[in-house]
Amino acid sequence: MSLRSFAITCAVFFTAVISSWAKPSLYIIGDSTVRNSTEGQTGWGDPLVNEFDPAKITVVNRAIGGRSSRTFLNEGRWDAVMAHLKPGDFLLMQFGHNDGGKSNDERCRASIKGNSGETEDIISVTDQQPETVRSYGWYLRKYISEAKAKGVTPIVVSLIPRNIWKDGKIGRSDKDYALWAKQAADQEQALFIDFNSLLADQYESFGQEKTATLFAGTDHTHTCAAGAAFNSAVLAGAIRGLSGCDLAGSLFPAGLWMPSVFSDHMVLQRDMPVPIWGTALAGKEVKAALAGKSASATADADGKWRIDFPALAAGGPHTLEVSSGATRSYSDVMVGEVWLCSGQSNMDFTLAKTTKRSFSGVTDWEKEVAAADFPKIRMFTAEWTMSEFPRRDVQGAWAVCSPRTAGDFSAVAYYTAARHVL
Repeated sequence: MSLRSFAITCAVFFTAVISSWAKPSLYIIGDSTVRNSTEGQTGWGDPLVNEFDPAKITVVNRAIGGRSSRTFLNEGRWDAVMAHLKPGDFLLMQFGHNDGGKSNDERCRASIKGNSGETEDIISVTDQQPETVRSYGWYLRKYISEAKAKGVTPIVVSLIPRNIWKDGKIGRSDKDYALWAKQAADQEQALFIDFNSLLADQYESFGQEKTATLFAGTDHTHTCAAGAAFNSAVLAGAIRGLSGCDLAGSLFPAGLWMPSVFSDHMVLQRDMPVPIWGTALAGKEVKAALAGKSASATADADGKWRIDFPALAAGGPHTLEVSSGATRSYSDVMVGEVWLCSGQSNMDFTLAKTTKRSFSGVTDWEKEVAAADFPKIRMFTAEWTMSEFPRRDVQGAWAVCSPRTAGDFSAVAYYTAARHVL
């Protein structure tokens, strides 16, 4: 079949290590309300990863269940994070749920209540070692000051509310841990987000019954996946509102957003319904136009939307335009065959030797690249990266095959497509 009748594209996705110094990182520390491995429970730190554009920042969630501001330090977890922090990075911290109780028991995790310089010298019952226990505020101030000393921007986040109600009001921590967290941030001139109050206001507007659906069954402390996603969206909004904080610039747009696979020169699969998707403000209408056809959808409570256009015949170029307050317009859109090419390093073997892949380069690659003038072949290449969690988007863009671009194409994918035009 000839490319005269339709376009061919090869989208190549890889998972590998990418240089970390090219962009800043956001490190998250905290307890199980931030990161949770218990079945049915999810912390807000994991879905928060997908609020950020991976092309602009790397997000690393180092929170762990059962830890307090004290034990995160004593177990060496803070030192492990500090070893990776670099100037220009950000640090998000939330502790408090595990900081109550006795300072010297079978867990030895409670900090002294408050934000004072008070100390307590103990011989720990867990390992029989001497320890000086500090206040909750002291541990937060230590994290803040040591992060700032490395050129990192620390942001203190007060703990999420527990799903415990009295007289139609959910319990707040504005007289204890949320207050002490704010005091510690103020003393060290760090940014502060009163997450406790923000969420309590939202939960009370929902009412007790709807709020219960955000928590994991009868558990009043830990959220389910839906609750974690809601909390992370609220926190993302709060980050956008931080005055003078560059972290907001790394978030995906709060309004209309579409993944990077939608870009100029993209190819859509022929002869089957064409889906487009993204996020917008909850409840807002999203309108789209493609190849003379129009369609619309309404963003759901999480801001997600999807529009399916009727199947299109091979051809183009077309323009895809999507609007919901803001407008996204994509030009030179072709309809044809879309192939997914993925695998091991042999799939990553590029047509030419490049600075990124000097080990690559086919025989007579200079001649091959010079002759690679096939504008109906387009390739989307996902950049090398590594992630602990599924990501909302990948970094990449569509490229039209030409002697200028073909050198960085996967050789296997290129020859698979090019054989149809020879």
